[in-house]
Amino acid sequence: LPDQARPLIEQGLAVRQQLFGEDSAAVASSLYTLNQVYEKEGNLEVAEQLASRSLALNQRQTGPASTATAISLCRLGVIKKIRGGLAAAEQLLQSCLDIQRARLGPHDALNTIPLDNLAHIASQRGDSQLARTYLAEALEIDRRTRSEEHPQYIRHLIRLAEVTHDLGETSEADALYRKVVALNQRVLGPEHPESIDTLSAFGTFLLETDRLAEAQKVLTTVLETNRRVRG
Repeated sequence: LPDQARPLIEQGLAVRQQLFGEDSAAVASSLYTLNQVYEKEGNLEVAEQLASRSLALNQRQTGPASTATAISLCRLGVIKKIRGGLAAAEQLLQSCLDIQRARLGPHDALNTIPLDNLAHIASQRGDSQLARTYLAEALEIDRRTRSEEHPQYIRHLIRLAEVTHDLGETSEADALYRKVVALNQRVLGPEHPESIDTLSAFGTFLLETDRLAEAQKVLTTVLETNRRVRG
């Protein structure tokens, strides 16, 4: 739990500061971890401050184009995105992606993190076409580095279905939704919360595309499963 982990991480940070000095990669690593704890606690202001300190240390200690710097850029970008600073977040995430592509190659699994967040920013701005481009690249990486049953692949697929629907491409969106529903039910089981939520999204999609009979059947299944599982 975050409130239990924070004192231990802060103690470890103090030890590293004493052993290695304030301006060290080891301290940057502890700041990065502590940043994640503060984010989970909902203290985004402190989380952003810690992410900024970690990034600055990594840039000085490992270089502006290192993998450690790229990961720190992404972390700060994610925090800024959550706080609504989309322009700054987009710049940070794109810088992260550029470095990772150069150092790790275009198909490294780490690239899906900035791609996923860039897709989210594009969707928030109403640019579904750009969001789809990012998600398609993330899915191609998933196919190369993970199986189609991996949770991350499934999450990217449902987001691709959503943005494809936003673009008005109903037939393609329909096929994507059905694939996600089938994958979730096979991998997680029909009573898993993610399976229920995906089926609900599919039912809503059917309603919005005027397939009322099928929508009613799907949403009835969602309601009955919710009552049985969630009470």
